Amino acid sequence: MIQVVVKTLKGEPESFDVDAQSSVGDLQQEIHMRLGYPAEHQMLLLGRRPLTDHAATLESAGIKDCSCVTLLSTVRVFSGHPADALDEYDRLMRQFVQDMICMQHADERSDPTSHAKATEKNIEPVVAKVFEHYDKNCDGKLDGQEAMQFLLDFATQQTSFMVFMCKCMLQEQAKGNDQLGYTKPEESIAMSEAAANTQLEKYEANKHELNMDVFKAIARTDDHGPEMLSLEDLLRIMMDLESSDYCLCSQSHGSGFREHQSPKQ
Repeated sequence: MIQVVVKTLKGEPESFDVDAQSSVGDLQQEIHMRLGYPAEHQMLLLGRRPLTDHAATLESAGIKDCSCVTLLSTVRVFSGHPADALDEYDRLMRQFVQDMICMQHADERSDPTSHAKATEKNIEPVVAKVFEHYDKNCDGKLDGQEAMQFLLDFATQQTSFMVFMCKCMLQEQAKGNDQLGYTKPEESIAMSEAAANTQLEKYEANKHELNMDVFKAIARTDDHGPEMLSLEDLLRIMMDLESSDYCLCSQSHGSGFREHQSPKQ
């Protein structure tokens, strides 16, 4: 067995223990299973040399113990690992926003409501994986530090999501030759980034108070016990697409979270 270090464009090194007689294609399959990059979209480089013969053994391709291979790929799919679930949720939500913006200018056959329901169906198992990742003690609930860490990570993610939505809307306006009037697109994006960062700073400075607002809003606060989030709570927070609550951006609290009402009866 040899150890091969695979480095992505983001600079994230991953070590793989493989047989020197296994093929380049076998290594690509291992990369797909762990990192989520489909083999057909991978280009592996050993130094500056591309490994184009997928049937060649690693040994014959010049890969030795502790060799470093660079992975070039623009396509990534969800690995299924709980640790990757929040990023996958973000990807699905960004795709949903782009789709909904396009539907605003599509023909009458477009059905935003049906699309929202289909997206919710795809997101639900991902949210379950998010919950699994933060439920460190596997007791079926996020309590104490588990819940606080989820809320912090989710608020941080929402910061970049807000800027992304701004860019999408500006791009759509540019396609239609709409006039922005009071400001240039670059200024609008800069304003959006500043507003998002300000909200995140306010949240980080008042985490405890604002997290309590979240617990109260979703009716999960117990006077005789710690605050907690259930899987049902995460589904309500992260999946209410038709009412646009997925943005979770509260101007009144400045926390990055919108108050959620109890489910409709």
